[in-house]
Formats: sequence, structure tokens, C-alpha cells
Amino acid sequence: MSVNPRNSKSKSKMTDHIPFEIQSEIMRRLPVKSLLRFRSDLSPILPPYVYILDNLSIIGSFHGLLCLYDSNHNTNAMNLAVLWNPSIRKAVGVVVPETEDNNEDRTVLGFGVCPETNDPKIVKITHSNDLWQVEVFTLSTGAWRSPHGSIFPRSNSIFIRWDQVVLDGCVYWLATDDTSEISRDSYHLIISFDITSEEFKEVSLPDALATCNHENYLTISKLMNSLVVLERNEGEMLYNVWMMEDGVSKLFIKIFTICRLDDVAILRPFVLEFRKSGEPVIRVDRIPGRSLVVYEPNSKRINNLGVNAGCFFDVTTYMETLLLLDQPDNFIYENKKV
Repeated sequence: MSVNPRNSKSKSKMTDHIPFEIQSEIMRRLPVKSLLRFRSDLSPILPPYVYILDNLSIIGSFHGLLCLYDSNHNTNAMNLAVLWNPSIRKAVGVVVPETEDNNEDRTVLGFGVCPETNDPKIVKITHSNDLWQVEVFTLSTGAWRSPHGSIFPRSNSIFIRWDQVVLDGCVYWLATDDTSEISRDSYHLIISFDITSEEFKEVSLPDALATCNHENYLTISKLMNSLVVLERNEGEMLYNVWMMEDGVSKLFIKIFTICRLDDVAILRPFVLEFRKSGEPVIRVDRIPGRSLVVYEPNSKRINNLGVNAGCFFDVTTYMETLLLLDQPDNFIYENKKV
């Protein structure tokens, strides 16, 4: 008696004839949204941590992950960082260790993904007793440690600001040197942290930015895979956009100026990000709320994006990845050190 292969229980699947290495390569090339169709355990869009974070801030976005942080040092609650992949709707929490003197006001976090190992890392830098304490959390180990050889440059005088940019495997922060002899005011510079080697370096700014007065406020961003510094003049309500050339310290050129916006209802413009085309995305304060606009450098006009809110919101770059796919969802890594 013949057996109908359509009804046979031993019928083989097509994947049985495809080597596993080729299957992995096929899966790697598929869009994340296509792969998500095969998941039946999709969790809520927002991780549960977000609903309990009181002092939420976005540390950074890189390689498909958002790093959120909630500092509850004024309460008995723990300081918690959250690594969240919105594409696959997975998140893990990381308990951030407290500083020795409990002075969280001088603590800065950085976030990035190692380009060689694809391993997410969080770096915690705390200025305490005229010294910098550096700790690094690596997701693959699930623990914090003090990296070897991460000597902070001129540690007793430099103060780092919170805003960060990740570029070419490094995290960049704006910083000030309060003991500089170059200027009576604070001397501005950039501090970088290599995510792979875990070493710090200084990036000097041109004199026009390094010694700018208190009326001009500096921020950093990324434009067309280059580091940019934005010089905001509060009095004239404009920005000068400076781009670093070829990654060379102190070699910055002013590429354009964001002139006074032509909407009299705008109170305080603030550049959040840049489009791929180079147009800055600006958060503007209006009466009665806030909205997002895009500034066109050539025409010097603004286009409203139709995004409005009555409270604070932010904008960051994002790409789709499968990072955290092998992680237990909503797991919290306790304050473990190695």
C-alpha cells in the first residue's frame, strides 16, 4: 500500500533541507517588522517600567535601543536605567549603583553599543571629592565594574553635562573646565568615551566656542554622521551650527545659522535633532503649548510637523534591530559588581 506524502506524519519541512547557517543569514536580512509577525507573545508597547518612573529622562538612542533613566535619589526608591527595544517590544531594567557620598547631582550616564561585540553598555561617571568615579555595566555579564585604564583627563576640574551623542563607537558629552587659565569664564570642551576600549579623551573646541560667554548656550548633536555643536544665542533667538571635520579636534566649521524664526508666536526654540537631509527639527514653545517644526536653511522658513503637546517631549534618532531578543522581558539586573 502506498503512502500519500501529503498525509504522512513523517513529512519533512522545507527548513529541514536548509542549513542552519543559511537560515540564520536569511533571518538576519529580513526586516524586523516581518519577523515580529511570527511572535505570539507581543507585550504592551510601553514597558511597565515607564509607568512607574517619576523623573524620566532619555539618556540616548543607539542601534535600536532606547536608554531611559529615573533618578530617585530623593526617595527610598532605586535608581533605574531601562534598555528598551520598541521594535520587538522588549525591555530590561538595570539598577544603577548609588555614589559613595550619595551626591547624584554630579552623576552622568552614557549609553552605547560596542561595535565589535554588539554588547550594550552603560557608563556611569560621578564627580566626588575632586575625583571621578567610573563604572561600566555590560549587558552580557549583567554586572557593573570599574574599567581598567579609564583615566579621566584632568579629573579634578572637568564637569560633564548630560546631553550625549554616539558616533563611530564613542560617546561624546559637552563639558566645562572651571580651572582653565585661558578664560575667566568656564572653558568649554568635549569629552569622549570609547565604548570598545573604555578610554576617555578630550576634544578641544575652537576658541569661538571654547570661550563663549554665558549668554550663548552650547548643545551637541549629530548631522550626516558628523559631530555638531550648536551655539544658541538667547538674546537673538538664533543658532550657529558648527560641524567637526574629519574627526579632528578643534577643527570645526560653521556650516549655517538658524536665523530668528519668522513666527512671532514662538517663544523659545530648541534644536532637538537633524533630519537625514540636514534640516534641524526644533521644539518651540507657543501659547498655550509646545510643537515641533522643521527649519529650512536655504529658504529660512519653518514647516510645522503637526506634533503638538502641552508638556515636555523629546526627539531622538532610531533604527530597527533585534537586540534584546534573547533577553528575558522585564527582567531587572540588580546592583551586581565584578
